[in-house]
Amino acid sequence: MTQTRQHWECRPEGREIAAPWAGAASRPMTKMEFIAMRNVQLITGLAACAIIVTLALGSGARADEPKAYMIGLVRIEHKDWVAEYRPRTAALLRKYGGRVLARGKPIAVLEGTAPNAHAILVVEFPSVEKAKGWYSDPKYQPLIELRQSGADVDFVLVEELTR
Repeated sequence: MTQTRQHWECRPEGREIAAPWAGAASRPMTKMEFIAMRNVQLITGLAACAIIVTLALGSGARADEPKAYMIGLVRIEHKDWVAEYRPRTAALLRKYGGRVLARGKPIAVLEGTAPNAHAILVVEFPSVEKAKGWYSDPKYQPLIELRQSGADVDFVLVEELTR
């Protein structure tokens, strides 16, 4: 970049770069135009980095925050509540970044006695706060009552081992 009178010229490899907004009329950019263009490029790059980091972390969790796992032992009395409960609960889980990792009947007891459960559920959350947020969400409270009308559940929350 060299100064010529009142203008600054960018000459990488000997070529002049006209101001992008100058159209067909090519003239050297002023120092302020050059700085403005570089600032726009810098801000655009920073915004792209912020988007990439947000997508990489997902669901608003910080990189240093351990994940949380909710383990549920479900004893079903009747299934009348399931058709309404499952889709509404799934939507709330997504809101808090919850992801069902496993759901089903106990397959085998490797040691000890089998839990008294018809099904076991494992849900991953981005953090303990997100898991607690899901459970205490006002929209989930009526679903708890609905579930309790036909099942008895034990939910336990554990935190991921820190690295």
